[in-house]
Amino acid sequence: MNVKSKQSIILYFAVFLLAFGSGVLLFIAWIIIRTNIEDLLRLDIISGTLFLIWIGLLPLILVGEHLRGIVIREDHLELSYLFGLFRTKHYFTNLKQNQYWYHNEGVVVETESGYQFTLGQKQYRNYSELRNLIDEKIDKSDELTLRRFTRTLKILTVSGVIILTAFVISLNV
Repeated sequence: MNVKSKQSIILYFAVFLLAFGSGVLLFIAWIIIRTNIEDLLRLDIISGTLFLIWIGLLPLILVGEHLRGIVIREDHLELSYLFGLFRTKHYFTNLKQNQYWYHNEGVVVETESGYQFTLGQKQYRNYSELRNLIDEKIDKSDELTLRRFTRTLKILTVSGVIILTAFVISLNV
């Protein structure tokens, strides 16, 4: 069964603009590195360049996690990210699911590695059919709760704080 997303052309256009803006920031970081190659070990150049790279990659990583395709097969669930460039296969025996309420009804599914993804009512056109199929194939776990602060967000936040702190310190020196 293919999952029918409610994503529209406007969303894809917004993602394109976001990717273009991130690309411009990454290009500027590349120019900074190229023009300051002999002074590259200065803290202000390193931290400023890392900050630009972080700002450029942040939206791409966050949006990339939500641009996913879902296909439900007989014995496994297949997730594809970034328009099918990355694919993962998860067998139903290794998955747990539970219902959540956050502005609307949804399902949170957790893989064997602890990675969680959500399927919301307002995200998919065939949500009720999808919900019935997930209830049928994946065991419900009452102790499973939706984690809003994921591992990716933790890594991005900690690295951003460290890079920004180094950048501010280097500007004051």
